[in-house]
Amino acid sequence: MRLIATFGLVVSFCFSIQAEDAQRVTDVNIQLLTIELESYLNAYKDASANIREIETELAQTNTSESRATLETDRDSLRMHLDALAARANETAIRIGKTQTKTNKKKTLPDGTRVYLRNRLRSTGRDLDVAIEGQGFFQAVVPNTDAKVYARVGNLDIDANGYLVLGSARSGLPLSPSIQIPNDAIGITVFPNGEVSCTLPGETEMRLIGQMQLALFAIPGGLQEIDENRFSATEASGPARVTKPGQDGAGVIRQGTIEVSDSYLVRELIERLADMLMAERSAESLRPR
Repeated sequence: MRLIATFGLVVSFCFSIQAEDAQRVTDVNIQLLTIELESYLNAYKDASANIREIETELAQTNTSESRATLETDRDSLRMHLDALAARANETAIRIGKTQTKTNKKKTLPDGTRVYLRNRLRSTGRDLDVAIEGQGFFQAVVPNTDAKVYARVGNLDIDANGYLVLGSARSGLPLSPSIQIPNDAIGITVFPNGEVSCTLPGETEMRLIGQMQLALFAIPGGLQEIDENRFSATEASGPARVTKPGQDGAGVIRQGTIEVSDSYLVRELIERLADMLMAERSAESLRPR
């Protein structure tokens, strides 16, 4: 029951935070709370691992004295798990309250706040790119002239070899388009947006495209049309397209991706939910 109740609180946090409970705090406060939440989840993971080790020892121990000691340690760790789960849930709710207004908005804050609040996370994946500074990646909706803008550069290669924003199957082609040769061995994206690759039998990289970034007079006027996808409005003004590193635009960092605090919290909450469910499943298998 303890796990079911806590898991219910986690799910309710994800979907039903009330706007009237929101509080204004600085980005630094949110980041500190996020770090606190992650520390609780790491401690929960370690404690769960210790419990599994103890139960393995119990299965191999026959003496009553040793079993009693191990059972006491195990029960103590289970109580510790309860406390950690409760603290993690409380911290998650506190973060949710501070982020409610931001999460409910359908427009971005001003460009400076977008950059300061979000973080770059290293992934090591060649097709993950982030903007360090101002600007947005731009993609085009197929069969239309409509442009879509995004901060998160989770790229992939579609069936025709073009770089797309999103998944290979449903992603939107980058604008301007960049096609990757079928036999490309590696892809390199330089800070200035140049895209190069290495081909079999060649020792030097070949330039195959140039990424561009879109700048807006008022980024806060962009309209959110989907998670991490925005469209220009009269309030934002038209896009001003330039190369990374020029005219006030940021530079490209390959192998990293931008994640907002809300994304990080969602990811941490999913980790908490997974651990709680795993612990619940393990508990149902324990002898009574």
